[in-house]
Amino acid sequence: MSNALSAAELQNARDAQAYCWSSMAAFALILYDTVIAMDQEVIHIWRAKWSPTKVLYLLSRYVTIFGVLLWWLSTLQSLSTTPGPSLAVGASNPPHASCRTWSIMSGIGLLITGVSVDLIQLLRIRAVYSVRRYVTIPLYLMFAGVFLAALLVVVVSQQDTTVIPNTAFEIGCLDNPDNTGTLVAWIGEMCLGAVFFALTLAKLHPYLRGGQMSALTAIVQGGVIYYAVIFAVELINVMFLQLVAKGSRPNLAGITQPWTLAVYGIAGPRLVLHLKGVISPAPVEWQDTAVKNGAGESSSSRGSDFPSQIGSAV
Repeated sequence: MSNALSAAELQNARDAQAYCWSSMAAFALILYDTVIAMDQEVIHIWRAKWSPTKVLYLLSRYVTIFGVLLWWLSTLQSLSTTPGPSLAVGASNPPHASCRTWSIMSGIGLLITGVSVDLIQLLRIRAVYSVRRYVTIPLYLMFAGVFLAALLVVVVSQQDTTVIPNTAFEIGCLDNPDNTGTLVAWIGEMCLGAVFFALTLAKLHPYLRGGQMSALTAIVQGGVIYYAVIFAVELINVMFLQLVAKGSRPNLAGITQPWTLAVYGIAGPRLVLHLKGVISPAPVEWQDTAVKNGAGESSSSRGSDFPSQIGSAV
């Protein structure tokens, strides 16, 4: 009997290895961003009083780091087994409870990360639009819908998965052939991200066209790149999930999700740090700057009133 691997088994083993390396790279990226932003974090987060914004920052940053690390570690067992001519060779059977625990922890971590980053984006939009109800109420309703959909997917997916032998040809120790619910949840998340991005662009355009740089413009302009990155990664994730679902390489189905988590853990906290950095000067300094730059009275009044609006909003 030959011990040679079939073409399909060899491809699956390579995909599993690529998945592991990709998850490790995503973890390295978010860890690197955390280190280089630590000076700002100490000033604006750790030394600040406890507030909803501080809690959301810590959740979006450190729960995400743990989630990406967990995602990476879940791939290591498949690489440590010995490849063989069939799935039975080199297979290990992790305890049912242990396997389920990993899955539940990763699902909860993903849910916490998504919710915290969504709330950071929502609160920032709420502040930029001066807490106008015609903007905030629809956003809260959309957020509630996306959250409930994600929560339902996490609960249902745990019930529909089965424990399988862990081998060098498979990622993880759970099998759930139907990823429709996961795809729907990510589509909802992507649509919410698109709305956040569109609202940011809509608010930015008139200020740039007027040629006046106020505190509001600085906040919106600085946030555009993060909203754009979040939306772009969510779009890529949804497209990749849909393409792989129709393909013959199931081990690549979740390869974009650690990167999506990493982007959440970078862009979400960066939005908070940028906001804190802009509103830290005293309102009178903003007003003086606006006058020196030739801004009119209406621009100065907007700049002087905005810090208090931001403080009450976030």
